Amino acid sequence: MGTPAEVQITNLIHRYAHYIDTARFEDAADLFRRAVVVMGNRELDADGALEGWRRTIVLHDGLPRTHHLMHNVIIDFDADGTSAVVETKYTVFQGLDGTIQPVITGGYHDRFGSENGEWFFTRREYWMGLTGDLSRHVSYELPRE
Repeated sequence: MGTPAEVQITNLIHRYAHYIDTARFEDAADLFRRAVVVMGNRELDADGALEGWRRTIVLHDGLPRTHHLMHNVIIDFDADGTSAVVETKYTVFQGLDGTIQPVITGGYHDRFGSENGEWFFTRREYWMGLTGDLSRHVSYELPRE
């Protein structure tokens, strides 16, 4: 028996956070090889998302020094169970100079598909909620919606 769909989907969501927090941007991009990633008003493929992360995430001694908390995950499967719409909230903490502080909250509107019992991203849309000091997390001003 394979891994249940809910577990596979949740693992993909958490792997993304782990890969970003550990500056494994290529591994994060691989999660989206079959997906469209929407950042702001741009629709990107996995390579475009990879370029965006490399260009904008500020590294400190090779790491972003962040910890993404993924929470409030809601999974809604389609009628035949082969695709799902998922809402996830995130809170990002950053630890620098001996302090830890929340820098941003928001969420993801994700879509997933499956083939032969394996689940994968088909779309990710980012949305931003509350923000703190992002000056040492990203190298540009994030657009407000």
